[in-house]
Amino acid sequence: MCDHRHCDPLCPTETIYDPPIRVVRDFFHPQRVQVVQIVEVVNRHHCVPVYEKVVQVVEREEDCTHHHHGGHATVAGEKAKTKSKSKGRRAVRRK
Repeated sequence: MCDHRHCDPLCPTETIYDPPIRVVRDFFHPQRVQVVQIVEVVNRHHCVPVYEKVVQVVEREEDCTHHHHGGHATVAGEKAKTKSKSKGRRAVRRK
């Protein structure tokens, strides 16, 4: 509608254009990208000492007629003095 003050036949309406405004719409689509991850398996071997008890039997003969205490120990037919047992661990022999 024209108002008498704005619709003057001597000043017709003009149309001008502003520069365009850019509107960007982004669309995202999946793209497969294969990533190769190399896994290196290292098999490490360790020696672990496992103690096994070895029993050595020593026999001795005692002559009870002389009431002598302490006697002699015999190992494989030889005479040896009786020794006290040590309570510490012995070194492990590997085969």
